Amino acid sequence: MTQQSNEVAKIILSQLGGWKFPVFTGAKDLTSSDYEGRGSLSFRLNGKLTKGRINHVKIVLTYDDLYDITFTNIHGSKITQRAKFEGIYSDMLQETFEITTGLCTSL
Repeated sequence: MTQQSNEVAKIILSQLGGWKFPVFTGAKDLTSSDYEGRGSLSFRLNGKLTKGRINHVKIVLTYDDLYDITFTNIHGSKITQRAKFEGIYSDMLQETFEITTGLCTSL
């Protein structure tokens, strides 16, 4: 993990609503990583509170400065992708998250 991936994760978090985001959504275990040389942010959610029992989200910065978002349900060793969006603009992150999970990112 590089400092660049940490910075990318911080930027993604700020675009989702900053440190208020985990408070409103219950997101936990926020993790930054290098994914194929690109920065990303991933976190867990309480699947009992989301549409489709989504309990894991990964947001990856693309080379075009857009985002790819993957919503999954992880139960034991079974991983089920619930939704995937590619080429999302930063100003669409909150709306995409809210529509897909049913959770609000702000008041």
